[in-house]
Parts: sequence; C-alpha cells; structure tokens
Amino acid sequence: MARPAVFRSRVLDLMGDRLWRTTEAIGAVVGLDGPGVASAIRELREVEHGGHEIVSERSGGGWTHRLTGRRLDEVPARLKRSEIEAALSEMRELIRFRKEHEPGYRPGAEFRKVGEWLVSRARR
Repeated sequence: MARPAVFRSRVLDLMGDRLWRTTEAIGAVVGLDGPGVASAIRELREVEHGGHEIVSERSGGGWTHRLTGRRLDEVPARLKRSEIEAALSEMRELIRFRKEHEPGYRPGAEFRKVGEWLVSRARR
C-alpha cells in the first residue's frame, strides 16, 4: 500500500489542471476509495501539506472538487471591492453554467458560505 504522501501527490498532480472532478473519478485514477480521497483533499488543504485551496461542493449524490491554484497563505486578509465583485460574478457564471449543463443542479450552501466570506472580507 502506498504511503499517504504518495496519494496526496497523485491527487495534487491530477487536479493541477483545475477542472472539477467527482470524488469517484479522482479515486479511480489515484487508487483510493471515497474516504481516502476526502482524506487526501483535507490534508492538501493543511498548511503543512501545502495549504492548497481546493473547492468542494455537493453535486447530486456525491461531491465534486477543484483545485484553484492558490494557496491559502496567498488569500489576502482584505479584498478590494473590484475583486469581490469579480469573484461573485464568477460564482454566478459557474452556477449558470452548471444549471445549463447539469439537469437538476441546484447550488448548495457552499456558494452562500463563499458569498458570506467575501462580504466579511470587504467589511474588515
């Protein structure tokens, strides 16, 4: 059995193209089950394993994940209004795209949380 660091590296390499992938699709490529993929993603978010920003959202009966390419230590403490508006616009575009291409898709609480986070950053 490969070590956790090997699986983290495989997940990071796979997700480097920043495309959305389901937990199952990631697992099939890197050789992990669902809980193993979830664990690798959690660890990649930790500062000691790179502090990678990985967005996860509920989709149908499972989860989809995307590496943003940013590290959590690169996220500014306060965002400019133009950056917040651009991020909200991108979120709206993502929702529109997913609704258009995934019948029955409904945005989850993740978008609400991100929106609240962006607004809180603007108020600091």
